[in-house]
Amino acid sequence: MLQGLKIIPPGCFYRKKTLGLPQVPSGSGVKFSDSRILFWTKEDTAILENDGANYRNCINNRAKAIWEHAKLNGFDFRAVGNEPGWYLEIKNGDKIFFTSDYGESRYEFDAHQPLTDQQKRTTIYQTNTDDKHLTVVIEGRRCRDSMSGEYFATTVNVKLDQKKYQGCGRALH
Repeated sequence: MLQGLKIIPPGCFYRKKTLGLPQVPSGSGVKFSDSRILFWTKEDTAILENDGANYRNCINNRAKAIWEHAKLNGFDFRAVGNEPGWYLEIKNGDKIFFTSDYGESRYEFDAHQPLTDQQKRTTIYQTNTDDKHLTVVIEGRRCRDSMSGEYFATTVNVKLDQKKYQGCGRALH
């Protein structure tokens, strides 16, 4: 079952809508259809057919797909940073996942109730495992990613034990 499909330009954009389609047999590539909508992907391109409209040579926008994937997996917040590359995903009231060193190190923490200060526009998560301590400070202050140039709604500071990481993030819902 294709849990989420979001096709972003160039080439195809589907009403900013997420679809759930079952996988169906295909001679090549991977095909999803509910008899009304068809999505067929092969390598880096795809075809989307719906309501008589045919979109050919759709191209996956990996940068946006990563965020949609996190949302579809139930995460409420996601942040990224550079040098070294890292990302953080939070499921409120459940788990915090922090991946650092360009994907080499991955940590999982319980997401305890955060401390929120509405006037300062900050949310702070503090959590531990047996041997690691994580602090996440989310500030309602505009942030620009240093590599992509993309703007985000929040500035994020992460401290894992004594190592500090800075980046940007956004709510996913």
